[in-house]
Amino acid sequence: MRTLLTKILLSSGICLLLAGTLLHANDAPKLSRNGMISTFTRAVVSGDNAYVLGPVETITDVIRMGKPVASPDDGAVLIAVYKNRPYPRVALTLADVEAGTPRRSAERNLIYWDVRTRVAKTILRETNTPEMESTIDGIQWLPETPIALVTIVRTNLADGTGQRSLMRVDAAVGTVRRVAGLESTSGVVISPTQPLAYIENEAVEAGDGKPGVPPTLQTYTSQGLGRLIRLDEGIGALEWALDGKSVYATRVIERVEGKRKSRALLTLVNLTTGEVTHPEKLPTAHNSRIKSSPAPKADWAIAPVTTKIRFPGPGGQPQDTTALWIQAAPSLAALTNPNKEVIPVSPAPANNRAFADALLIATNVQVEGYLVRGNTAVILFTRDNSLCAAPVFRLTKSEFEQGLRQRQQDVTISNARQLGLSIIMYTQDYDENYPLPGSGVAKAIEPYTKSSTLFTNPVTGAQGFVYTLTGSTAMVDMAEPATTQLGYLSGPGGRAIIWADGRVTWQDDPPTP
Repeated sequence: MRTLLTKILLSSGICLLLAGTLLHANDAPKLSRNGMISTFTRAVVSGDNAYVLGPVETITDVIRMGKPVASPDDGAVLIAVYKNRPYPRVALTLADVEAGTPRRSAERNLIYWDVRTRVAKTILRETNTPEMESTIDGIQWLPETPIALVTIVRTNLADGTGQRSLMRVDAAVGTVRRVAGLESTSGVVISPTQPLAYIENEAVEAGDGKPGVPPTLQTYTSQGLGRLIRLDEGIGALEWALDGKSVYATRVIERVEGKRKSRALLTLVNLTTGEVTHPEKLPTAHNSRIKSSPAPKADWAIAPVTTKIRFPGPGGQPQDTTALWIQAAPSLAALTNPNKEVIPVSPAPANNRAFADALLIATNVQVEGYLVRGNTAVILFTRDNSLCAAPVFRLTKSEFEQGLRQRQQDVTISNARQLGLSIIMYTQDYDENYPLPGSGVAKAIEPYTKSSTLFTNPVTGAQGFVYTLTGSTAMVDMAEPATTQLGYLSGPGGRAIIWADGRVTWQDDPPTP
């Protein structure tokens, strides 16, 4: 029988993997809206779709950060973060502080995080020094491209002077390069619909009666810097035209008898050709991409929501915290708390563990962003000085139910194998005798199991293990171990049968008439 035990250990591989994150994800609390806690409650079903919450991932640790800026297709984000650690992943001890151990200089990092691969990369690192401090002043994506324009400001702390640089980030290849220097009054403006931008330079007045420098625009595309366009002096604020390729101003400021006066004058600047005209009215061509394009999240029937909840803390004392949820659209009103009163949360039995109106992602959080691309969404949030991402995957309800059933069946079979192994281990300690039939079998073999949950039905959570061996319990009296059933574990639509030779087979329940 020692050989039998060895074969069972090898067949089970001792690498009995957890059968899917749908059932055993332990990265975040499993708390539904009505307060029940269950490892099975991982999907929100709305309409014909199921939204499955995946494992929460840490993108980066931060001290301070700017708002994550999503790419035009919601496929990636750029985040400006501030870090001030003495060493990577190491904190200074009190002894180090007293000994004067030098701290590492603070850093400004530009983090790129891809929604599809969920991999974070530091693509720009600016280290502050006692003489110079750097800041990331702005992040803007060019529409329809993987390219972002980032403004870096380096300030001389001795005299307060600063140097501004425009950087180009190509997220497709992970490169960063300098585009141009910027004046303190220069601005970078991105087209709302076209892969086009311009650098706006204000007019420079000259003294002693000499002519000044008129205002200019310099275009920028994904290919690089483009033409320099001179504007009329005194031109008013610029707005984008409907085509996303032109800008216009409706007024101009002039000097009349030494006084500045504003008058109506339509100026249209074509950034593609560089032509500056003064038409009587703006082109009225309709741009469908501006007016008719649906919001990228419009076809998703869930949304992230935060509420205040109260839960038992250390010592049983109630604690209040901010909770982040995903929830089905029809239940938004049910979960939203307009009075901001604290919602008490306590464990309660679960009736349907696969589905919920809302799922808790994490507590003590601040939401930073919500991205949707195809059938994958990501909710970005900060907690405990870390930026985290909670992925949500959209499936059809039938796909989810089929996948869930398969996962639950896999868990049932895996648990049954472990129970069979526990029974064999029991026989080694009891002179090669199986447990006596009766209600005490589970208690007898529990010391050989890793968890008492192995005895439960993965679908219902109720007791699912049944010991079926009758007659003699001595192994020497068992003529055909391969055809002798020790017991079974019930699961979704069937049972996992445990045989005396260590095998486990699946048997479907008979169809109901």
